[in-house]
Amino acid sequence: MDFEPADGGTRVIMSYEAEAGGIFKLGEPVLQGIARRQTEHEFQTLKALLEAGGGEAPAGG
Repeated sequence: MDFEPADGGTRVIMSYEAEAGGIFKLGEPVLQGIARRQTEHEFQTLKALLEAGGGEAPAGG
């Protein structure tokens, strides 16, 4: 995980590598999309919590 300054804030750059095997190999592109969307959602929730001072999670989070 790397951090860099960006537009008055901080950009988090994260990469990971995994290999799907067997039947999951066929669904690898779908699994990649699901993992990317989930990670983006989790970082948006984290961002909202940090900007709110660490209080309650925002609605829908």
